[in-house]
Amino acid sequence: MKKVLILGSGSIAKKHQTIMTQFGYEIFLYSEKNRYKKFLNKKFIKYITNKKELLKIAKIERFSFAIIANETFKHLKTINFCVDNNINIFCEKPINSLKFDYLKLRKRLEKKKLFFMCNYQLQNLDCILRIKKILKKEKVVSFNMSVGHTIKKWRKDNIRTQSYYVNKKKGGGVIFELIHEINLLKFIFGNFIKINTYSEKINKKFNCEDIAVSIIKTKKNILGTLYQDMVSPIFFRKLSVVCLKNYYELDLINNIIISNKSKKIKFKKISQLNLIKKNLSKFINLTKKKITYKFFDESVEDFKITLKMHNEIF
Repeated sequence: MKKVLILGSGSIAKKHQTIMTQFGYEIFLYSEKNRYKKFLNKKFIKYITNKKELLKIAKIERFSFAIIANETFKHLKTINFCVDNNINIFCEKPINSLKFDYLKLRKRLEKKKLFFMCNYQLQNLDCILRIKKILKKEKVVSFNMSVGHTIKKWRKDNIRTQSYYVNKKKGGGVIFELIHEINLLKFIFGNFIKINTYSEKINKKFNCEDIAVSIIKTKKNILGTLYQDMVSPIFFRKLSVVCLKNYYELDLINNIIISNKSKKIKFKKISQLNLIKKNLSKFINLTKKKITYKFFDESVEDFKITLKMHNEIF
C-alpha cells in the first residue's frame, strides 16, 4: 500500500485525510496539537504525536509524498523537513516567510529531484477552464475579480488576536490568505508587470489588513482590479471580463458563466473537497512524469506579488 504523510490536523488536513483514504493510501498523520483525532478513521491512520517520533518514521518509511496542511507560518520549516528526508511535497499554500531564500530552496529540490506543487484548487473549476479557452479568441480589455467573506464564518475556530490567519507576521491577513485569487488572475490573463494596492484594517483587534483593493497591469497590457475582504456578511467570489466584442461574468461559487449575448453556461457545482481531490490526482500523476519546477516557480512569483501588495521589498 502506498503511504502519505499529512502534516497538520485542522479542517483542511481532515479533507486531505478523507481524500487519501478514498485513494487507498496508508496515512501517517503528524499533529503537534493532536486536534481532530477523535474525528478521523483510526483504521487507516497511524498517528505521530511528537517530533522525535516523526523524525524516526521519516527515516524508516518510504512516503509517496507529504501534504503540508499546518499553520501557514510553519510551511517553510516543514518544507525543509520534507526536503531533508527526500519526500515529495504537496503544499496547501505558497511559502510566505519574509526571510525566504527561494533560490537556495529550489536548488535543494533540484538536487534531491523532488516534486513540489501548491494546492491552487480554483484552477480546476469548469467555469475557469472554459473562460480561459473562450478568451483565447477574444481581445481582452479589462477584468475585475472580487472575493469576500467574514472571517467569523470563514474560520470555524475561535478567533484570537494571535491566530495566525489574522496576524500578518504569521502569514495572515486578506492578501496572504486570499493568494488563490492572485494565482487565478495570472492563470487566466498572464503575468503582472505592475500592481498597486490600497489596504485597510477594519477590525482593529486584528494584526493585519482585512480589506484590500488592487489595480493591476499584465504583460499583455490588460488592466484589471482585485477586491479582497474578510468582512463581508455574505460569501462572494466573482470575475467579470470586458472584451472588445463581448462581456463575461463568472460566479465561481456556483460555477456559472453569463455573457452579454444572454447565454448562460451552468456547470455542476463542485465542493471544495472535490476541487482538492482533482488537484491531488493531478499531483500524483505529475510525480510519474518528468520532473518540473514550474509549480514551485509559480508559487514564488505569487508570493513576490503579495509582498509588492504589502509594499515589502523581496
